[in-house]
Amino acid sequence: MSSGLWFFGVAAAAGLTHLAVFFLIEHFFPSVLPEIANFLAFCVAFSVSFMGHRNLSFSDTTSSVQQSLRRFVITSIAGFICNEIVFSLAIRILGWPNWLALFCGFALAGGQTYLLSRFWAFHRN
Repeated sequence: MSSGLWFFGVAAAAGLTHLAVFFLIEHFFPSVLPEIANFLAFCVAFSVSFMGHRNLSFSDTTSSVQQSLRRFVITSIAGFICNEIVFSLAIRILGWPNWLALFCGFALAGGQTYLLSRFWAFHRN
């Protein structure tokens, strides 16, 4: 299977993890700000994302696990910042529901994350 298809599958698994954690926090702790719930959900989904991308999407990488992890942390933080900005603007300014704002944030951050992962974090030397 191509790395692009694996990337999509891993991103979907990490995204579903993110959504599940986000909505569980929102349900059980309704006083938590949505941006904080988004951050906590991102933290949980990170391991799904890294392990899946390292072992499936970019399994032919020649970079070490440590190098890939360091780079993927930076890549993921950049993706999360993009996601959080879109999410916050969509819910606070546009008045969108959380689920729609999350999907829009995922879409923009996902493209950015793919490019940074493919050409930097898991780069083939």
